[in-house]
Amino acid sequence: MKKTFAKICAETNVHHLVLPPFSATTQSLPGLEKGIDLRRLQSFAFDLPVGGVSQFFPTQEGGLVLYVRAVLPFDEAKAKTEMPVYAAKIQAARQNDAFNAWFRKQAEGGRLVIPQKETPAFAAPRPAGKGR
Repeated sequence: MKKTFAKICAETNVHHLVLPPFSATTQSLPGLEKGIDLRRLQSFAFDLPVGGVSQFFPTQEGGLVLYVRAVLPFDEAKAKTEMPVYAAKIQAARQNDAFNAWFRKQAEGGRLVIPQKETPAFAAPRPAGKGR
């Protein structure tokens, strides 16, 4: 009789965690335990076939073995609703990079004068208190 991954974990007294679906570009994963690096997990997961089990990978808290249950199909509806937000973030990041490159070039070429906050030559007089 074939045992499930969850059953094998229970029999060996090992913590079993079912993760929500994620992609290679997922930035954060709810339910991911402390000490597990998401980038490393993604690398392991996308190297395995469906039904594949990874080797043991040590972590700060112990280690993990990854089992791939399924690869979900591309969700066209989700892509259509999330694409404008994603595209806006990418556009803003690229505009920021372009500005920073221009600014750096201007500063390095000496063509950009960055005003320095002036230090007063003397301290301003203190306001007189009540009764003085």
